[in-house]
Amino acid sequence: MSNAKEPEHRQIREAPNWRVWSSQSLKRERLTNPIIDLHLEEGDVADWRLADGKRLIVRSPLMAQAVERAKKYAPWECDICILGERGTGKELFARLIHDLSGRTGPFMALNSAAMPPELVESYLFGHVKGSFTGATESKVGYFEAAERGTLLLDEIGDLPLTAQAKILRAMQERKITRVGSVTEIKIDTRIVAATNRDLCAMMKAGTFRNDLVDRFKTKIQIPPLRERPEDIAILAGHFLTRDAEKMNLKIIPAVCSDAEKELLEYGWPGNVRELENVMYMALVETLPRTSISGEIISLAIEAQSLQQRPAIRGVSMETGMGGDAKMRQAVRAVQQCGGNQAEAARSLGITRQQVKRYMTRFLPGPEV
Repeated sequence: MSNAKEPEHRQIREAPNWRVWSSQSLKRERLTNPIIDLHLEEGDVADWRLADGKRLIVRSPLMAQAVERAKKYAPWECDICILGERGTGKELFARLIHDLSGRTGPFMALNSAAMPPELVESYLFGHVKGSFTGATESKVGYFEAAERGTLLLDEIGDLPLTAQAKILRAMQERKITRVGSVTEIKIDTRIVAATNRDLCAMMKAGTFRNDLVDRFKTKIQIPPLRERPEDIAILAGHFLTRDAEKMNLKIIPAVCSDAEKELLEYGWPGNVRELENVMYMALVETLPRTSISGEIISLAIEAQSLQQRPAIRGVSMETGMGGDAKMRQAVRAVQQCGGNQAEAARSLGITRQQVKRYMTRFLPGPEV
C-alpha cells in the first residue's frame, strides 16, 4: 500500500459567514432612510447583488473599508473619484454607489479614453444639428442622458486638459451647453470618476487640473488583489461556480490544495479581472476531470500573463500514457504554439491529425 499523501480537494467557494444584500431592496429602503447600518463581523463575506446582475464580493478588511466609504457617501449629493489599478473593480464600486444612492435615473458609463479627441465635447454634452461636419441631427450627450442618475467617467486621467476644463465647469455650475448652441441646460447628474493613473503625479506634471480633483468631495482607493489575499479564494470559487453553471456542468470541479497555494502566491498584476480569466481557463483545462491541480493553475497564469511566451518545452507523447493525459498534453502544446497545430504536432512527435483529434475531443462541437 502506498503511503503517498493524496492532494487535498475542496470547494474553495465555501465560506461560513456569507452575507447577501440586494442593492435593489436597499435602494428602496434608502429612499426613506439615508443611513442604513450594514454591519459586518470580521471574517464575514459581503455579497452585493447589483441591479445589473453583477456581484461585488468582499471579505478582506481593506475592501470592507472601501465598501464602507462608498456606502456612507452614496446617499449624499457629492461627486466621487474612485482610484485603483486596472481590473480591481472600479466600475462595480460606481454601480454600488448608484444603487445605494436612491437616484431614480439611469447609471451610465463612458470610457474617456475611447472618445475621439475632436468629439469629446459632443460625447459629453451633446450637439445640435449642423454644428459640425457630420452632425446631421441633434444628439443628447452623456451628462444630459444620465439625468437624475449617475454618470461614470471611466479613465478620466486620459482626458485632455481642454475636456477637463469643460467637465469642471459642468460640475461647478450643474449646467451644460450643447456643441453649436448658446442655450444652457440644467442637469441633475451625479458624477463618479475612475482612473488607474496617479493623479498626484499628473497634477505635478501639469497634465491634470488640480481644481478638477478638488471637485470630488471624496476619493475611494480600491486596494489591489495582492494586498487582500482573503478575497482570492472566495472570488476564485465564485468565478468557478458561475462559469461551470454557464457550461451546464453537472459537477463543479474541486480545487486541490496545491492549486489554492498557487493562487495565493501569485502577484496578480491584472487583479480580479486576471483572476477571473485564470479560473475560466483552469476550468476548461481541467475538463473532463473533476479536480483542478496546481499545475493547471500555473499553466493558466502563464497563459494569461503578458510576458513573452517561453520556448516550446521538449515534450513528447510517452507510450502507455492515458487518453485524458495525452489530450491535455496536446492541448497544452497547441496553446504554447499560439494555436498552431502543425507546430504542436512537431514538438510532440505525432501527426497533425492526431493533434486535431485530441483538440476535437477537448472542444466538442464544430471541427477545429
